[in-house]
Amino acid sequence: MEQNLIDCSLEFIEEDAENEAFASVTLNPNFQWAKIIVTDDKPNGNKQRVPLEEFDNLIKTGIHSPIKMQPGKISDGHKEAFGHPIGTITALRKIDDRVEGLAALWKNERPEDIAMLKEMYTKGTPPNVSWELSYTDSSEDEDGVKVLKDTSLNGLCVVGLPAYGGRTPFVDMAAENKTTEEKDNVELEELKNKITELETSLQTKEDEL
Repeated sequence: MEQNLIDCSLEFIEEDAENEAFASVTLNPNFQWAKIIVTDDKPNGNKQRVPLEEFDNLIKTGIHSPIKMQPGKISDGHKEAFGHPIGTITALRKIDDRVEGLAALWKNERPEDIAMLKEMYTKGTPPNVSWELSYTDSSEDEDGVKVLKDTSLNGLCVVGLPAYGGRTPFVDMAAENKTTEEKDNVELEELKNKITELETSLQTKEDEL
């Protein structure tokens, strides 16, 4: 079931109340808002892990970084999506053992692709992402997992074979924001239907009399 993400975006804003520009842009109907799990602190399929103590670095460096997607389809990996941004990360926050991001996807530039993502989410098979990050240090734990340190989040990529195996999905997508004209048209259509119902009811009463 679709859920409106406006409440979610306001939660992000409350953590940075001075960000008036972000608060105003949430009203822009040309953006498709989405909440995405960026990462957790568990090992991924590439035997890499971002520890909890690195989450603050991801949050500080990831704002305005791009979200990429291959035009027309979701590629298995990153290569085909290179150079094809579909939106940007506008906010990040730490929730327990994961980092969540709020994304503004560009409906005007990539309408078909965003419609595809929205359909996947609505049908209960949400798209997944894979992070793109830099790091300057790492260590290997007892299980042979590389623990990444001094990280920077460079972006996200919508992929078909995510390294986190389904743990980095789109978890919410905003309902469509109707323009004033669209709202007026809906209200006019509703009024027409009401009038038709009343006319039918009145005719029935007259026939009975």
